[in-house]
Amino acid sequence: MIRNKKIFIVCITFVVMISFCFSISMMNATNSIENIEKKLNDQLLEKSNEYYTVASTLESSENLINEFLGSCEITYPLYSSEKAAFKKYEFKRSNGFIVYDYKDHDNSFGKLIDNGYSWVISMFDDQGQINKVCCIMRKGKNINDFLNLPNIKDRHVGKDEIDHIKKFEDKWKLSSIGHKLPIDCIKFMSDTHTAAEFLNNNNIKNPSEIKLVDGSFDGVANILYIREGNIEYGIPFKWENDGPEWLDSGAVYEMSRLMELFEQHRNELQMFNNIGDGTLD
Repeated sequence: MIRNKKIFIVCITFVVMISFCFSISMMNATNSIENIEKKLNDQLLEKSNEYYTVASTLESSENLINEFLGSCEITYPLYSSEKAAFKKYEFKRSNGFIVYDYKDHDNSFGKLIDNGYSWVISMFDDQGQINKVCCIMRKGKNINDFLNLPNIKDRHVGKDEIDHIKKFEDKWKLSSIGHKLPIDCIKFMSDTHTAAEFLNNNNIKNPSEIKLVDGSFDGVANILYIREGNIEYGIPFKWENDGPEWLDSGAVYEMSRLMELFEQHRNELQMFNNIGDGTLD
């Protein structure tokens, strides 16, 4: 009887310890997800006065937006939402191929990201579903910066063009509207909690930098850049029913591996073209 009692106590103790460890694990996971979600909100959505300026400008463009929706035969109303606004950064291009630029910048993707950005405003229907249509808000160039651009300063700039630049100088404006990003990218960026869970499940728990970058190369529309410690990650997003088969859209890659894949694909294409030209035996 005493022996059975000891076994019972040991079993109960074991169950309690397992439950305690599980609770701690769940608590750590929850804290990690909350930390990632905060980083996403801080860096991608950045609920600041700037967003409200952008949103106000978007409202003033309502007639233009409705005209576009009508041309696309979208008869139901679409609505913007603060929770689905995020920034999209540009690349600093120099060599024309992302891998060459990556190597020229110490194998650091982060060094290729320009400080300039646009705001992406996702659109919802009256059922709360995200539509593939989104609005791109861009800040007008400073007139002096514009006139000093390498491709501008050596050509004549007419008065009408200068007046137009001055009209929107340093002001946010509706740059474009339409199917400008893959729908899976829009959904990912517009739901920070689900995005945070996804990153946490891929063992990215304490990112220091998160930026969506305009891709537009080798079938990739956008890349979500993530830095954790000294490691860079990339999540590529491909256009629907398009893009390279050798790349998984919405999957996490270490950036070094992602660049290897791009280079490998480019080399294979070059070899195929050379064979077609008869330049290889």
